[in-house]
Amino acid sequence: MAIATKTLVAIVILSLLGEGFGAAEIECHHNTSDIKISQKPTGVQIKGSPEYEVTFYNACLCTQTDVVLSCPGFTSVEDIGSNLTPRGDGTCLLTDGLNPLHGFTTIKVKYASASPCTFTPLSSQVYCS
Repeated sequence: MAIATKTLVAIVILSLLGEGFGAAEIECHHNTSDIKISQKPTGVQIKGSPEYEVTFYNACLCTQTDVVLSCPGFTSVEDIGSNLTPRGDGTCLLTDGLNPLHGFTTIKVKYASASPCTFTPLSSQVYCS
C-alpha cells in the first residue's frame, strides 16, 4: 500500500511539473513580444539629469540575438557601456549585437537623461533548441 501511495504521489508531482513546463512554452511567442521592458528612476542625479534603470527580460526559453529597439531621442549624459548602442536613426541595438539575450534572463542598463526614453522591441533573431 505504501509503495502504491508513493508511486501515485510521484506521478502527480511529475504531471504538475510537466504541465508547468508546457504552460511556459505555450506563453512563448518566439518573437520580440517575449521581450518585456520595465524602467524606473534610480533616484541618482548624473550631471544634473535623473538616472534611469531599464530592464530587458526575455520571458521565453528561446534565445534572442540582434535585438533592435525603437528608442526615439535616446541620449545619456553618462556612459551606458556596450549593452545598449544608439544607432542614430531612432533605434538602438541591445548588447551590441554580439551577446544574446538568453531565455529567462535580464539585461539592465542605466542611463541619465532629462526625460525617460520609451524602448520598444522592433526585431530580433530567435533561436529555439
